This record gives sequence, structure tokens and C-alpha cells, in this order.
Amino acid sequence: MINIFRKLFGTKLRLSDVNMNTNKQMVETALVSLNSKYEWKKEDKDWLALYDYQNGHFGIRLQESTPYAVLSYLFIADAQMEYLSNVRQLCNHLNLSSDSSRFVYSINNETNTIDLHLFTSILLDPDRSSDIISLAMREMFGWQALLMRKLADVIKAQKENKNSDTEVSESQLMCELFLLREQEVNHQKMADQWRSNPVEPLTLGQWLRTAWGWSDVVVSELSVITDRVETINDKAAIEAFTFSDALIKDNAFVRKDLTLNLTFFIPSEPDRRRYMTFFVQQVDTTNDALYYRISSMLQSLSPTTSETIYAEHIQSYSHSVLVAFDLRDNKQLMAEFKYMWQDAKDKLEKGAVSELSDEQRLIAEVVLPDVAGYLYRGRKLYLAKRYYEAILWLSNAFGLLHSKADAMEADNQQFFYDLCYMLGFCYNQIQQHETAFYYLSFTIHLNRITYTEEYINTLIAMHDVRALNYIENIEREMEGEYQNRDDEEETLDQNIQAFRSFLNRQKAFLFIEKGSWDEAEKLLNVLINDPRSTDFALQELAYLQSLRNKKKE
Repeated sequence: MINIFRKLFGTKLRLSDVNMNTNKQMVETALVSLNSKYEWKKEDKDWLALYDYQNGHFGIRLQESTPYAVLSYLFIADAQMEYLSNVRQLCNHLNLSSDSSRFVYSINNETNTIDLHLFTSILLDPDRSSDIISLAMREMFGWQALLMRKLADVIKAQKENKNSDTEVSESQLMCELFLLREQEVNHQKMADQWRSNPVEPLTLGQWLRTAWGWSDVVVSELSVITDRVETINDKAAIEAFTFSDALIKDNAFVRKDLTLNLTFFIPSEPDRRRYMTFFVQQVDTTNDALYYRISSMLQSLSPTTSETIYAEHIQSYSHSVLVAFDLRDNKQLMAEFKYMWQDAKDKLEKGAVSELSDEQRLIAEVVLPDVAGYLYRGRKLYLAKRYYEAILWLSNAFGLLHSKADAMEADNQQFFYDLCYMLGFCYNQIQQHETAFYYLSFTIHLNRITYTEEYINTLIAMHDVRALNYIENIEREMEGEYQNRDDEEETLDQNIQAFRSFLNRQKAFLFIEKGSWDEAEKLLNVLINDPRSTDFALQELAYLQSLRNKKKE
């Protein structure tokens, strides 16, 4: 009874009051409640509690600088050294898939093996410390099971393919990661990540053309609000307004933020003013770049008596993107390219094709240095997820190669199709799906899995009515092509199996979007038994149930 009154009338522990001593008391209380014997160790200024729980070796680290405790689950799995690349890629993959847990590996030099560990941060509460730790450990056991299953699949696939080169495994893993994030792409609008670039500065006019897809906007007035208000009325000056100039001087930030108010007209409606508000804010500084965020909102219009409230121009839209101002100049970037291009030529002459990097493979056979330079820099930016900047470089290469593509030899045509694929992917990332469709149309006849997947993603993003029929046509073609194969041959073809899973996931999504919920549920229940699609199926079934619940309300 006394404890009950203490809980009712006692002062609640505030976050600012949590320190190493209070955390230590809560950890000891929780571990006693969980019947776990613990041992405290002092490591520099930190305290580490070591204990066993359900045959797992756990530790809780307390630090002076943070109210959070770090729960560690050590030696959750191990692997042979020959699978180091696979382990590294799998840890990166799972770390991106997890919100709080962190997967780490270490090298055991005595046994020449790789040990894997799992860490997560927890915030303890005096009333629920044992429940918090217990729940965190249960989640860790689940992550351990997933990691061991994934690791076994990766190792098995490498053995069956007899592939000691990890480039194929890495490509498949990145593809799998992309597919796992499909639901976020389909049901959420992800923020783009753009950077300024030496090809063309990040101007307001460029922003309107690329982020919004407007090439014929007539700008009228721009108000720049910093420590004072400046109004610009000249059309050319407004379009040439450079975001970084207002924030950055001499390669350093000179203010934290600024606000812009833009007035403009659309030629199809010359009598209606449109308004857009920008908020530009400093984010971070590194040795190589200055980061800032641009957020812009298109204000909605009031509908006229002849317009429906669902008209597109009546809606309000916004974009918020992270931008980086690179501190390396164009001379340094060109020096890097010239070295890599000459090195690629030298390796080809020596027959050392296996020593070429991915970027060098792309540019090695390109004769024109300008084209090679655009391809090299564009691919580097594409791989770095600097999609907007990559578009500027890759578009230059496309302009030079487009008219010559048919005259190229078959081997050389491949880098042109890779170029089209990268452009399509980049335009999809900045939500310009119609432009992405144009570039991906060059690749679709090649029947390459990665090209086809991105083409399908584009159809779905465009809400194209052909998407479902296109998927079903591919499935029929595959059924006819592979029905004569025996089970052993088909099992070995991991890429085809993964592609089939992709098609089924996209079909399930389309069924939900078009309201065919029963068909979607039937397909999702099948996908639960597909290891590549289990997580997707469970999440989509939950989403489908939420839609049905809303319909009942």
C-alpha cells in the first residue's frame, strides 16, 4: 500500500534528472526483476553491466554524456572470413531497415572468423525499467533470427552461383533493399536530396523547371527576406537568383536562414496570380560541403464557380529537399576524371579488364573525352544519391550520344542504355515520372531485370492504367519460357525468383490502389510464405485492414 501511494504522489523523474547514477539504480532493479545475475565493470568513465538472459550474452553501457543506456547483444552470429563482404553489406542493409538497432561486426584474429553484434539505445523509466529492457531484448532476438536467415541465404546463393566476386551479391542486395522500401515510396512522399553543381548553379528558375516541371512560368516579383527586405521585379534576375548566394560567402555560411515570396503566372491562366513561399535554412558544415535545406510551398487557389475543389491547381503542394554546396572546384573534379580515364585506357591496353572499377568500365570504351567526363561524373553522383546533380551531367552525355546510338556497335550500346536507365532512375527520384518514362523507354526492349523493374515502378508512380496489364503480360511470357525447366534449374536462377517476387508485390499494391481488396488479400496471403516478400505482405495486410476499418466508420 505504501508503494502505491508513493507512485501516486511521488515526483516523476524528469529527463533532465536522469544521469549515470539513476540509470544504474534502474538497471539493477530491472535485472533483479528479470532474475538475471549481473556484474558491473568500469571502463574509463563508463559503467558496463554484463549479464546473461535466455542463453544470450548482454551488456548495458551507461555514459555520463547521455541519459540513454546502450543495450548490447554480443556474438549473435559468426561467419567465415571469405564472406566478409557479404557480412558488411548485410549489416548495412539491416541498419538501414532498422529504426534504432545497429548491427556491427568484428574480426576475431585468433579464429580468423567474423563475429556479429547488435546494439540499441534505450531510455529507462523508474516504473517500467524491467519492461523496457525485456521488450528491447525480445526485439533483439527477432533481429538475430532475421540476420541468421538472411546471412544463410546470401552464403547459399554465393555458393550456388559459384561466385567469389561480391559485385553480383552487392548488386542483388542493393536491389533487395530498394524493394523493401517500396511501401515507403508508394505510400509516402520521400524527400529528395539535391546538390548545387558546377554544371549549372542551383537557381530559382532551375528549381521551377526541375522540381516542379514548369518550363513556361512567367515570374513577376520576388521578395527576399533576410535582415532586410529586397524586392526583385526583373524577370531575368528572378530566374537567375541563386539560393546559395544568399546564404554562403567565401565558402562559409553568413546567415542561418532566409525567406522568399515568389509571385508568378502560368501562361494557360494569365489572369490568375500564383504564389510560392520558400524557406531556406542552414543545416550543417563539413570539410567537403555546406548543407542547407530548401522548402517551398505552392499556395492553393480558391475555386471559381465553374471549378471543382478537386482540380489540380486548386490543391497546395510542397517540396522540401536537402542541398549541398560542394567546396571542391571544377578543376579538381576534372583532374580526378582525367586520371581515372587514362588509367582505364592503360588497363585495357594491358588486358587487365578485371581491375577496372565500375565507373571505369562505363567510360573505358568512350572515345570522346567530353562524353566520358559527363558519364564518369554523372555515375559518381548517381551512386552517391545526388540525383539532381547527376541529371545535369548525364543529360549532357545523352545529348551527345542520342543521335549516334543506332550507329554504335552492340558492346558500346550498353553504356548508352545504362545512361538512359540512370537518367530514368534519377528523374523518378525527383518525382518527374513522365520524363523518367521517356528515358526508360529506350531500355525496355532489352528485357533486363533492373531496367524492367524501374520501368514498372515508373508506370505505377504515374498511375498509368497499363501497369497491371504490363505486369501480367510479363508473367505470362515468363510462365511460357520457364514451364519446361525442371525444379533444380529454376531453383538455381535466383534473379528470376527475385523478379517474380517483385512482380507479385507490385500486383498486390495495384490491387489495393484500384480497390480490388479481396484479390489483394488473396495474393498477400500467398506472399507471406515468400521470404523475399514476408515483411512487405504483413505491412500491406495491416494497411489493407486499416482501409477497411476506415470504410466501416
